[in-house]
Amino acid sequence: MVFWPFKCLVSIAWFVIFGGPCCNTIPAVGFQKKNWYLMRLQLFFAILFSLLIAAPSQAQDSLRFYRLYLKDKGTPFRYLSPGDLLYPEATRHLTPRALQRRAKVLPPDQLVSTDDLPIYQPYLDAIAATGAEIAQKSRWLNTVMIRTDSATHQKLLALPFLDSIRTARTVTPAQNPFGKTTAQTHDDEPHTETGNCIPDQYGLATIQNFVMGFDKAHQMGIAGEGVLVGVMDGGFDWRNHLALRGANVIGEYDFVYGDSTTYDLPGETNSESHGTIVASTIAGYLPGKFIGGAPRATFLLARTEDIRRERNIEEDHYVAGLEWLESQGVDITNASLGYTTFDAPEQNHTYAELDGKTAIASRGINKAATLGVLCINAAGNDGANSWRYVGVPAEADSAVAVAAVDSAGRIANFSSRGLRGRGLKPDVAAMGVKVFGADASDTARITSAQGTSLASPLATAAAALILSARPDLKPWEIRQLLTTTADHADKPDTAYGYGLINVGRALLKLSQTKAFVGFPKASVSGERLTVIAWVSTPRTATATATAETITLEATNVATGTQWSASATAPYSGIVQWTIDPATLTNAEQGDSIRLRFTIGGEELRRSALRVWSGSSKPESFLCEGISPTSTLITSAAPNPLRGGTTISFSTESDSHVTLRVFNALGQQVATLIDADLPAGRHTALFNPAGLPVGAYHYFLIAGGKSSSESLIYTR
Repeated sequence: MVFWPFKCLVSIAWFVIFGGPCCNTIPAVGFQKKNWYLMRLQLFFAILFSLLIAAPSQAQDSLRFYRLYLKDKGTPFRYLSPGDLLYPEATRHLTPRALQRRAKVLPPDQLVSTDDLPIYQPYLDAIAATGAEIAQKSRWLNTVMIRTDSATHQKLLALPFLDSIRTARTVTPAQNPFGKTTAQTHDDEPHTETGNCIPDQYGLATIQNFVMGFDKAHQMGIAGEGVLVGVMDGGFDWRNHLALRGANVIGEYDFVYGDSTTYDLPGETNSESHGTIVASTIAGYLPGKFIGGAPRATFLLARTEDIRRERNIEEDHYVAGLEWLESQGVDITNASLGYTTFDAPEQNHTYAELDGKTAIASRGINKAATLGVLCINAAGNDGANSWRYVGVPAEADSAVAVAAVDSAGRIANFSSRGLRGRGLKPDVAAMGVKVFGADASDTARITSAQGTSLASPLATAAAALILSARPDLKPWEIRQLLTTTADHADKPDTAYGYGLINVGRALLKLSQTKAFVGFPKASVSGERLTVIAWVSTPRTATATATAETITLEATNVATGTQWSASATAPYSGIVQWTIDPATLTNAEQGDSIRLRFTIGGEELRRSALRVWSGSSKPESFLCEGISPTSTLITSAAPNPLRGGTTISFSTESDSHVTLRVFNALGQQVATLIDADLPAGRHTALFNPAGLPVGAYHYFLIAGGKSSSESLIYTR
């Protein structure tokens, strides 16, 4: 109705011009009386103008967001086979890569279901016919987020296909929800590139990469090749920043504004800053200045966060982003986002909802996980706040919730804690204090920050490296490798979860049961094609059988010529294959070569790369100086340690082994091994009882090779 404003205006006019019951005296002097009326009229028109200006705002405030839960997709739930009439519509948005990933975890007859169908169009038409504005949809959860007024809300309640409805409302701007604290910026560091072996070129990322064990993977040539990572955040400046300009981004979408760009548009400020630093800790590559954890991975970017305000619809954007990423075939997703409280008067989450399966974003993660996606999410930065618990959607049953620790492995006070009795959360920890990454405010600047927002992408990079080493791993196998080799694996709790993860330890555990091959290098010298790659194979210390053979099958894409060669696989080390001149045909500089590695008939890796004279092209990070007989991989777990820690290592042949521990002053504090050992895998226990807390390191010598790692002893 529009009558009440006019009634009010009449009353206001009478009161303002002629006075009210308490103001009935009028000045007697003419000009004073004239001015008095003039002033009253001016005041009246000022009030009238204010009311007219406020009217649209009042109408705007009357609009609310409602999430509609629909009963079905116009048909009962069922799995869809290629012969089903609904199959083409259900798979139109799915890439072959998405179906291949689903096939890793689902039976062949359950790859596609009616959940993959879009919202039933007659239902959408009926919703639109009420006058409601459709703001977001989820095909998995069969929900529609709409924006409308209370009158239309009553019409919606009468729709026969509506299962339930929930109210959400906001018009209030919010602060940046991420809780990122910038410590310092660095834009004057040298930028050099001196080869492909990159652990000595990490620059400002050195500490975080070594703490996470990324160097162990990089020196084997494993840097995320073949893995598709999806990152959801508030925006990304990946086109301009030097550390991200070369990232292999194959697609992006903005679910907040509904367009295909995820960078700041005119009039937007700082929406891309958080996503830029997050993405760079995985994808960044600026040798000598900054290198991320998995820079050779492939990326899809989704803007799902609206930093202008904190609204319930952002969870719907989150689920829509997950659905798009899954449909494109992503293996792993990262989201440094969380939802607990919202701008008034929207509905906040309650502790009762933190059951891993109720909140809309958490339900989205659980669905994505059933389709073979490993979903990694920041635990949250509320550890020191009144709401101190892991939020939505990190609390989801299938989410890998990541806590933040410092470089010594100590939990950050801001890192959100898990709720007792609700399942173990957080799941793991990663470095989240003084983590470096790209600063969106300058195309060359690297900045440091803290928060679980930075820990989560480091954990994502770790998962990408493990999957890159062994592409057939299922999400729960990657998760198990991360948790069982973390530094609190023996005593998980609601602060650390299973503790600080380390890629080196995870790859060591993987190598005990499965062979893997790093990304190779290929070169042409004369008429010979030479391929080298890091290979790790499982063997026991008592193994006496003949060493396993690893076979390389190569195809020249330009000519179709095929070759095959075999080599003996070591425990861990570089293997070389040389294609004999009589077999090599027309392999030229820059030719693309498809490579397939097998062991015992089992495929370990497929790769494609170009051949060069020498191997200077940076397609692989393989460190060629590593000896095939070196003692790798060594690791200590737990580390940091409060009690004992187990040091694991492997030897290629029978050899004399010494293993000693030194303190920070270089003084020897323990001799753990000084004996002849057979080839194979071995362990030694270091118990620091009686020693002061602090930094130590072990030094291992076997067969003329050495390896060492720092140990942090805490109480």
